[in-house]
Amino acid sequence: MIDAELLALLRCPVDHSTLTEASAAELEALNAAQAAGKLKTQGGASLDSPLPGALIRADRARAYALIEGIPTMIPDEGIVVPAGTLPQ
Repeated sequence: MIDAELLALLRCPVDHSTLTEASAAELEALNAAQAAGKLKTQGGASLDSPLPGALIRADRARAYALIEGIPTMIPDEGIVVPAGTLPQ
């Protein structure tokens, strides 16, 4: 879990929109898509392992991995989230 004060300060490095921490259901959906080979980074790389956590951009089109509670906010490593992947 990421600190609420830090999360309030973080913005997507691409479009500067707000981010929210993925819920258990959202993380489960992202990891199911990863297991099916449907997730790629903005740079085009496939994800080799499940996400331990993620921050999701306000438009729900991009996610950023949380590794040991630390957000990976490199634009090319942002995860492209296919439409319909995340639960409503």
